[in-house]
Amino acid sequence: MLSVSTAPIATPRLILWPVHPTHAAALWPILSNPALHTWIAREPLRTLSDVERRLARIAQRTAPNRVDQWLNWTVWRRDTGEAIGIVENTVAPAQTVQVAYL
Repeated sequence: MLSVSTAPIATPRLILWPVHPTHAAALWPILSNPALHTWIAREPLRTLSDVERRLARIAQRTAPNRVDQWLNWTVWRRDTGEAIGIVENTVAPAQTVQVAYL
């Protein structure tokens, strides 16, 4: 397993915080958009509770298979404090990484 800090990652324009269920309301406008599921092969998130459950699941740093590591961040604008998306990374034991962003 990689050793990863839970501290935010900051740039002059953005702050990336580790995903947390408390981000659900801020991410609801993005994650509830049905057009998002044009490219994602899973059921759309239909309620704020669905978003909270999804974020609680991906906030766990270990995938259900107990082998892959999940490194996921909510992306926030510094100037407005608005959540603008998520960056999801799945790290496999061979140190290969799948990256997704919304």
